[in-house]
Amino acid sequence: MADEDIYDVVIIGTGIAGASAADKLREVNPNLKVVLLEARDRIGGRMYTNQENIDLGAQWIHGACPANCLYTFVKPRNIKIEKENSSSGYFYTSQGRAFRERETEKAIEIFGKLEDEAERAFLEKDPSTTSLRDFYDMRVKEEIHMIQEDEEETFDVKDLTLLVNSLAQQMESYLGGSLYDASLYLYGSARELPGGDAYLPGGVSSIIRELFSRFDTQTDIKHKEEVTEIKWNAEMVELKTKKGSLYKAKH
Repeated sequence: MADEDIYDVVIIGTGIAGASAADKLREVNPNLKVVLLEARDRIGGRMYTNQENIDLGAQWIHGACPANCLYTFVKPRNIKIEKENSSSGYFYTSQGRAFRERETEKAIEIFGKLEDEAERAFLEKDPSTTSLRDFYDMRVKEEIHMIQEDEEETFDVKDLTLLVNSLAQQMESYLGGSLYDASLYLYGSARELPGGDAYLPGGVSSIIRELFSRFDTQTDIKHKEEVTEIKWNAEMVELKTKKGSLYKAKH
């Protein structure tokens, strides 16, 4: 392979990590010969906005404040960003029936209470081995039972239970996995940045496009090149792809 075919840096993947690394390298040295290998036929990884402007993956910037590097990247650029308003809206059944506001507000209240309890579990002296799902199911039953015992409460318990469980599904989406696999004890070990959630009306792909603005996406990014083998030594790294392509780089 001729010297002109040897890259300075090869990056695997064009998601937010790969895109950020590529952008930073070009910022430091615009003359670096960088190539990105992407298994898909598009860039972005899990930050993907389809043609209908619907985000299929990442959707929000959690903690929209100066301490968030993604927020500070977006804010000064020509990328529209808006704060999420989660206090408005409606819940619907799969048949299209809207839940009453009374049950909706109570479900959100219960969910907030249980989330606060889950976060405090980390402060207990004896670490719990309970999963977040088991804790949630137990406490929901207790909360619903207390409402049923209260003669002055007139909630539709069936709807209330459905609403609270739907909020649990939102928690699974946030955690990126089943609540059965999530530790109650460790749930509260993380702390979120302040600022609430923000979203991009133009889709999260706008961030990826901005990060790749220093690159020629036709020549610097190789699509449908799934890496299957990596060999490296003190002088060179060699990568083979599923299609049989061979790439060499110094780093």
